Amino acid sequence: MSNLPAFARSPTTSAVAGEAGSGCAEFDEILALAREAGMLVTLDGQIGREKYQSIAGSLASFKRFAEALRTTQAASRHTGQAEGEAHESWTSVTAFTG
Repeated sequence: MSNLPAFARSPTTSAVAGEAGSGCAEFDEILALAREAGMLVTLDGQIGREKYQSIAGSLASFKRFAEALRTTQAASRHTGQAEGEAHESWTSVTAFTG
């Protein structure tokens, strides 16, 4: 578990119900983008099917991640893919300065 306040680890939930499998795949893609950008993704814990993860990295890696995510979202809009399947996940992001 994390020591972060509730607002820093809010669950992300979509308005579209019944597509949890697709939502998990979407989060896996986002976590892959974070890793490719040089961020560290750790599994803090798991209760049942619910995973608690943290993402940490430098501001430079966070910037690379944000750009990759922006590019991916723009590409999915152009191909007509739906955004935001139903899924709940607790994730915290930490960027280090210095």
